Amino acid sequence: MDRWLKYESFKEPEVNIPNKPLEIVESANVKVSNIEQESTSSFSEQQETSLSPCSVKTSVKIRKFNESYLSLGFTSTGSEKVPDAMCLLCNKILVNSSLVPTKLRRHFETNHPNCKDKDISFFKRKYEDYVHSKNFMIKKFKTDNDNATLASYKVSYRIALAGEPHVIGETLIKNCVKDIVSCMFNVEVAKKSDAVDLSNNTASRRIKDIATDIENELISRLKICDAYTLQLDESRDVAGLAILLVFVRALVTKNMSSTLKKVLDEAVKIINFIKSQALQSRNFTALCEDMGSIHTTLLLHTKVRWLSRGKIVVRLSELRQELLVYFAEHKF
Repeated sequence: MDRWLKYESFKEPEVNIPNKPLEIVESANVKVSNIEQESTSSFSEQQETSLSPCSVKTSVKIRKFNESYLSLGFTSTGSEKVPDAMCLLCNKILVNSSLVPTKLRRHFETNHPNCKDKDISFFKRKYEDYVHSKNFMIKKFKTDNDNATLASYKVSYRIALAGEPHVIGETLIKNCVKDIVSCMFNVEVAKKSDAVDLSNNTASRRIKDIATDIENELISRLKICDAYTLQLDESRDVAGLAILLVFVRALVTKNMSSTLKKVLDEAVKIINFIKSQALQSRNFTALCEDMGSIHTTLLLHTKVRWLSRGKIVVRLSELRQELLVYFAEHKF
């Protein structure tokens, strides 16, 4: 024993620990990490799901108005698809969700207990008065708005004819109208002119509307006429740029009675007889001056200027005495 202890060193027994437990630990660690990642990802997904907007469809019940609600003092107002209830006694409006007999009755009994025993005819009269006042206000506001719009168009038309800046309507014309009306009538009537919009932008828009309407009317007339004449001219604006001016006149058909045509032909012959020679025209002018006539010349008729037909007949009628004296001395 002593010999063995002296010469032999103590050696710890070698224990062969297999690698399997290490692999188990490593796999366990991997599984734990995977579980943590999965839990983290699932938590993030749940968080994203909770944060993402959810499309929840909520159905709102739309209630219809019943004519029996009139006995509780209510009538319908608003749109026909989603009507509201309006109390005829206090003009309070209840939303569509309140179209329930219990809610309407609670409002009626709470706010109008003195009308609890009223007959249905009482509420019918209230409803008729409401309809009458409503139609009156609609008609009044519509008439006032139409008159104000018409006045705005007329003033804008005058501004365009005068060639004045558009801002003059609000800065000068409107104030002048107020002064005139307040002096001639009273201040209350003058306040009605405030409803007429004459601002710079409004006047410009009104003038453009008038110009567009005139252009459309001219085009529609040219489409139905058989022939028309064109006249071209050149002008320049304030900046010196050349502008092409086009004048269009429609030639209407000669639809007139035979008697009127005969009168017009004779009038044209008389005028052409006098205006054809310069000597006869000067003699007729001198005769008119000696007789103290208003006019001293006759108007010349041309087929292009068809609007002169009425004017030449009127002028011929006004100088009929002078023509009788002239043809008494000159053979026609």
